[in-house]
Amino acid sequence: MVLKLDTQNIFQRLQLPRQDIEMLPFCGSNKASKVIEWTNSLKVTQSLGTCNQLYQAIPQVLRLQASAIERKQMLDALFAVAYPAAFGLGKDFLNQPLALPQQAQKMAVLGQAILNSLVSGYFLCLKNLLDDKKVKLDQRGLLGEIFFNALQCLALMQLRNAQLYSQASPLLWRQANSLYQLALHADVADKPVKSHYSGLQNASPKEIYLRLIALASARLNQLTQIDMGNVFSALESWSKAIKAPSATPSFWIDLNDDAAPTSQQKQPAPEGDSIFTVDFNVLTQQIASLLEGESNIIQTGYEISIPAELSSPSAIHLEQAWSKNVSRESHRQSSNQTAEVVVGFGLCHSKLSGIDNFADFIGHSKEKKKSDVGMPFLSNMLGALTPSDNRKLDTETNMHTSLRMTTQNISKEGYCFKWEGQQPVRIDAGDVICVREHAKRGWGLGIIRWIRKFKHHSLLGVQLLSNKPTAIAAACNFDDGGYSDFMRAFLLPSSHPHQGPTLLTAHILFKEGAKIKLKHDAASGFVLGRIANTQVTTSRVKTFTLQIQSDEKTTQDAHQHQL
Repeated sequence: MVLKLDTQNIFQRLQLPRQDIEMLPFCGSNKASKVIEWTNSLKVTQSLGTCNQLYQAIPQVLRLQASAIERKQMLDALFAVAYPAAFGLGKDFLNQPLALPQQAQKMAVLGQAILNSLVSGYFLCLKNLLDDKKVKLDQRGLLGEIFFNALQCLALMQLRNAQLYSQASPLLWRQANSLYQLALHADVADKPVKSHYSGLQNASPKEIYLRLIALASARLNQLTQIDMGNVFSALESWSKAIKAPSATPSFWIDLNDDAAPTSQQKQPAPEGDSIFTVDFNVLTQQIASLLEGESNIIQTGYEISIPAELSSPSAIHLEQAWSKNVSRESHRQSSNQTAEVVVGFGLCHSKLSGIDNFADFIGHSKEKKKSDVGMPFLSNMLGALTPSDNRKLDTETNMHTSLRMTTQNISKEGYCFKWEGQQPVRIDAGDVICVREHAKRGWGLGIIRWIRKFKHHSLLGVQLLSNKPTAIAAACNFDDGGYSDFMRAFLLPSSHPHQGPTLLTAHILFKEGAKIKLKHDAASGFVLGRIANTQVTTSRVKTFTLQIQSDEKTTQDAHQHQL
C-alpha cells in the first residue's frame, strides 16, 4: 500500500530543531567516522554514565549541518549504544515506591529524553530524503532502517510510560502515526528490515507500529512492571500475528491524530482514509488455545508461542484486553471521604490478624518442627513473604503503618482512590489492599486492579472482595505427597447462604483441585479442605472457592475452630 501524503505538513507539525552548527563539540568533528569512534569508546554496561554523555551528544547531531546519509550514520551509531543504555536505566527506577524518589525520577526522564532525541534525528533524515515525488529504489533500504530504529525507540518509550503508570504524551502518538504514514508513502511499511543491533529481531516498520498499538491497547496499568516488560518482549514476535488493516477491527487509530488507539466496542471506527484498523482476533484465539493446552492452532499465518516468563494471569489478561471491553456493572457514586489503607499481602495479613510475625501467628516461633525439616525453600519463603515483596515483615513500624487516601468514587464492587502521599511504599497492580472506610471500624479486603499516575497524585482502582475477611494460614498438598509449610492466606465468607467461603492465597503453588490444610491461629488445630474453582487471578494472588472438611484424626479440636 502506497499512501499519497503531504510530507512537508507532517514535518512542520513536528517542530524539528534547526541545523545551526558546523561542528560537534562532543567529538570535535562533523564526520560520521568520528562519531562512530566516539560511540565505540562508551561503556554500555555503565548505563548512567553513558546516558549522561548521550544526553549531551545526540541534540548536537540534530543541530549539525549535514546530509541525510551522514546524519543517519551518526544516529545509527548512537542508537546502537543509546537503546541498550536507555533499556538498562530501568534498574534505577523500576520496582521502586509508587512515589518515585527524586533520583529515580531523573533516571526515568533521562532515558525518555535520549530516545526522543533519536526519534527527532531520524525525522530530520526523513525530511531530507522524502518529498512528494516517488522515492528512489536505492534509498528504500536506508528508509526502512530509519523507520525501524525510530519506531523501536517509540516502542520502548511506550513501555516505560506504562511501567511508570503514566500516559503517553500526544507527541509520542504524533510521531508514531507520522512515521507509519511516511513508511506507507515510501512503500516500505511491509518490507522486513534486518536489525544491526543484536538485541532486536528483524521486523517490518508495520510490525513495530503494531507492537506500539498492542502495548497501548493492553491495559498494562493492570499489571506489574515486571509483567509489562514480559509483554513487551512477547510482542516483538506476536505483532506478526496481528491483522491490519481489517474489516472486523478490535481497535482503530486515526493516523492524522495525536491520540492512542480506540476500542471498536467503545467507539466504532469512523470512515476515512486516515483510519487504520487493527484485528487482534487471530492473536487472542491463539493465546486462549495455548492456555487450554491445545496445539496446531492455525493453518495459515504466524503461529505464536507463549514465553515461559509470561505468566498465565498475564496471558489471560492480554486475551481479555484485546478482545473485550470490560466495564463496571454497578453504579459509581462520587465521594470525597478519607479512607485508611494498607498495601501488600504480608502487611494486610498482619493488620487483620493483629500479629506481626507469621511464626507467632501459627505457633512456630520458638522452634522449628521436625516435620518441617527438608521442606522446599520455596515453601519456607512463601511462609514469610508475599510474591515479589521485598519488605521485611518483622519491623513493627511497618506492620501498623497505614496510608491515607481519598475516595474519588465508590460502588458495591470497589473504589477509586486518590493518593497524594510521598511515603516510600511499593504499590503494584494485582496486589492485596486492606481498606477501612471513613467512620467504619472494620477492614475490607480487595485487590488493586489498576494504577494511573499523574504529576502530583496517583489514582488506584480497587476491587473489593470482602467486608469481613479473616487472616488465616494455609498449607498446600504436593503432587508427590506431603504438605508445604503454612503460608499466609485470607478467608472470605460468602454472602450467599448456600455457597462456601473463598480462599485468597499467593498466586504460586496453590491450584484447583489441591488438598489444603487451614489453620486459624496458634492455639487452633487445622482443618482439611479442597480448592475448587478459580475465581480471581492476578500475577500476585488467586482466589478460589473452598470446600471445608473436618478431619478428627489429624486434629482434635478442629470442630472448635470452624473457619
